[in-house]
Amino acid sequence: MNNTTVGLSVEVILNTAAKLFANSGYRATSLNDVARLLNVSKPALYYHFKNKHEILSSIFTIIMDIYLEKALEIGKLSISPKQKLEMLIESHALAVLNNKEYSIIFFKESIELDADSREKLNVDMKIYEDIFKEVIDNGIKEGTFKNLDSNALVMGIFGMTNWLYYWFEEKGELSKEQICNLYLTVLQTGYLK
Repeated sequence: MNNTTVGLSVEVILNTAAKLFANSGYRATSLNDVARLLNVSKPALYYHFKNKHEILSSIFTIIMDIYLEKALEIGKLSISPKQKLEMLIESHALAVLNNKEYSIIFFKESIELDADSREKLNVDMKIYEDIFKEVIDNGIKEGTFKNLDSNALVMGIFGMTNWLYYWFEEKGELSKEQICNLYLTVLQTGYLK
């Protein structure tokens, strides 16, 4: 094996580990597995990460940052709650679809985080959920949205979009954008004629 760290970036390590964690699970994947797939020695990984858990934590930070960055941006826009909610739903769905392996880990492996990482995740998730809730509450106040429980609605939206990583196929009948439009249609108008 090549013991050099030349060309071995943090991003390459994380993407490789994410692929293995997503396919085999965090517990079933060792740092030896990651090193073997990268064709480097295990000590080459330690140059960038002190252990496997630090890799997992970094994956959570990256995917949460992807989710949050766009949502915070949308939340600041001077547009209607209807437009904001549409953008938030589409943004979340596309983030799940475009970061499939990271999303699999996000939704399946949070139990493996240590207490500090889990606490940070919980804080970030609350911020993320609150962006959606605030938009919904504003839409209710202005009379655009029905007077529904915003927390339950946000959980319903996440319930629809979070599972995209599981069933969506790139070569399927619908594109990512068509899936987003279908979800928006169902959420806005239901499925009855």
